[in-house]
Amino acid sequence: SLLSQIERAESSASISSLYKIATALDVRIQDLFGEY
Repeated sequence: SLLSQIERAESSASISSLYKIATALDVRIQDLFGEY
């Protein structure tokens, strides 16, 4: 899946993909990145 490819750094997420992932998880896009 796209999410697993992103986690393994095999693919980059577009803003649109990040928005969809964040919405599905009910979090902000910033929350996907933690405190880096």
